[in-house]
Amino acid sequence: MKKISSIILFFILTILVNAAEIKGFVKVENHEDYGVFVYVENELLYDISDQEGNFYIDNLTLGKEYTLVFQKGDLPDYKKKVKIEKNVNEVIVEIPDVRKDIRYPVVGRVNSKIDKDIFLDFNDDSYGIILKPNVQFKTSLLEGDYKAKLIQEGAYQNGISFKVEKDKVNNIGTYNMEPIDYNTLTLRFNDKIKDGVILLYKDDYLAYSKRIKNGTKNLTIEPLRSGVYTVKIKAYGKMDFVDNIEIKGSVIKDIPFENLSKFDNIYVNIYPQNIEAKVKIYNDGNIVEEVPTKGLVILEALDYKKEYEIRINAPKYKETIIKRAKVGDKLEVNLKRDVKGNLLKGYIYPFNSNATVMLLDKNKIIATTKADENGYYELETKEKVEGRKIIRVKANGFEEKTIIKTIDKSIENENFNIELEPKISRLSGTVSLNKKEKISNALVIIEELAIWQSTNNKGEYYFKNIPEGKYHIIFKKLGYESKREEITISKGEAVIKNVEIKPIGKMIFRSNIENYTLKINGKRYAIKTKLFERVEGLGLKNIIAEKPGYLSVRTQLKLTEAGEIRDVNIEFLSIEEQDKIVKEKIQKIRDYIANLELTKAEEVLYELSEVKQLKSYEKDYIDIKDELKKAKATLFGIDRNIKFEMENIKSNINISEKKDIGYLEKQRFLEKVYKQSIDRLEKIILTHPYTTYRYDILILQGDIYTKLGMVNSSKNSYEEAKKYINRRK
Repeated sequence: MKKISSIILFFILTILVNAAEIKGFVKVENHEDYGVFVYVENELLYDISDQEGNFYIDNLTLGKEYTLVFQKGDLPDYKKKVKIEKNVNEVIVEIPDVRKDIRYPVVGRVNSKIDKDIFLDFNDDSYGIILKPNVQFKTSLLEGDYKAKLIQEGAYQNGISFKVEKDKVNNIGTYNMEPIDYNTLTLRFNDKIKDGVILLYKDDYLAYSKRIKNGTKNLTIEPLRSGVYTVKIKAYGKMDFVDNIEIKGSVIKDIPFENLSKFDNIYVNIYPQNIEAKVKIYNDGNIVEEVPTKGLVILEALDYKKEYEIRINAPKYKETIIKRAKVGDKLEVNLKRDVKGNLLKGYIYPFNSNATVMLLDKNKIIATTKADENGYYELETKEKVEGRKIIRVKANGFEEKTIIKTIDKSIENENFNIELEPKISRLSGTVSLNKKEKISNALVIIEELAIWQSTNNKGEYYFKNIPEGKYHIIFKKLGYESKREEITISKGEAVIKNVEIKPIGKMIFRSNIENYTLKINGKRYAIKTKLFERVEGLGLKNIIAEKPGYLSVRTQLKLTEAGEIRDVNIEFLSIEEQDKIVKEKIQKIRDYIANLELTKAEEVLYELSEVKQLKSYEKDYIDIKDELKKAKATLFGIDRNIKFEMENIKSNINISEKKDIGYLEKQRFLEKVYKQSIDRLEKIILTHPYTTYRYDILILQGDIYTKLGMVNSSKNSYEEAKKYINRRK
């Protein structure tokens, strides 16, 4: 018994000896010392300073070094390392007033041959700055290291990095934009696409990839560098399309998809689509294939006679097993989170606040996370918890938010959205096609401040810290109309501006002349050049091109996809040239009629009927049709006589072949009859070369040559007859 008591006493003394604490005092320059959030990095221990700035943290280990993190309002996190050398450690911390929003001047220059705005896009943030090419720019940024991209339409992106130091003008140097040859590829599908993906390879490297929206009939890809690309297109229920296409200028390619006669693929669409998952496929317990994927995966070259087992694994998600799958199956799989403790999830508004979210329990941080670019967060505890807990949300430029939340142990995951209150003026809203369909990656530009950002996948945008004043906001996206709206912001005001923008397409008109009038759906444009571009809303376009002294050109086309580019070729023909062409055709028809070459005459007459705006030659056209009709009547009379003559020749041969005379005498007699018959047929051809019975005449000639034993002459007649078989029909 004494031995057990000694062990327990030793254990208690060991804990007491190793247990240590910090009694600290924090002072914040230009701020109250109260309410400083102090936590131990990587240890989930925290406290909040009292009215005098005192804070207390226990459960520390002797001899270990810790990092204390101090957070107060808009000040940057302040860190201090403390080594625990005794049971009670006193720490005094003074936090300087180094504001996050102090900005320092930055100058530089970007040269470009293209006279279009340049966007300075910061990699780690959701905003950018608009720059003018070939002039020095001036802006201001926070202290720190930056990585960014220079983006300009018609030029290659240029990645840059620079450092902004405090208390000085930072010259980041001069950069040059390299122009690209701006080419487009428009794909036209012969059938509606379902669950498709397109891949473009150039020089054996993947140059472009994109999922194809269900139901897409046309897809335009731009910009592309000129050269030869290998195009690979996969779609559910279709044979894979692979072809090499040379891209230069605007290229249109028809994609003749073929349906699979026997499916050899299984399609697996995994949700959420942004997680990295591994898909394994088994048959009879043996692994067939393992594929890493995000979203849609196509398992190919499978045996349609077999059944397969599919297993899907992803970090933080439970394994999903599909016991029986066959080729041709299209599987939709929603992965379930593998939650060991509790999961609290939702959205922080505004979406780009870059907020930090913590779940606190007494003096411990039991979960912490950061909201993503869409404002989504997930707080997951390592073990089950319940009861009243504290949710703390902190984001630069917003009031710190503390929420008391009661957590039910029986609920594995719960949705909980949080809205932050900005400290400063802000502008927010959504960009949409209509009330239901939101537009992502649309540019929202504040002209006067030369700042911009792109909308998230819900079409939302959010600018904070906007000075009071009047501004012009531009909303734009490739393939959609641009909008320019005026707003006024007062100090501390929250302005919401929602807009709808319409999809547009571009028509490129190429003409053989200059200075003409173009009408599009009745609206008139004066065109001075051979090449003209016009942006229009989607739908049917009735196009008329006119110029005095020329025939008008009429056509129709339909713009069906946002960003679609269509070429319209306008070939003007002068009235003088038209007169010359028509007169030549009329004379040619009359020459053919005179020679009774009526088939050729009809061909040219058809060409004449296709000539546009034939009104001024209407009388000539009617007269020549009458002449052709009379010529046909004449030819009919001639053909009737020729047919009668051929019947006489056949009858004469038949009678001669039945004549009862001596053998040698009969042979000499028939040879004479056959030769006379051939001469009569030759005379008909020479006299009436355009008779519709020429085929019959040559066949009869061939038959007679056969009777004479003249094999080569017979063969030649038959071959010659083939040329006139259509005339006989």
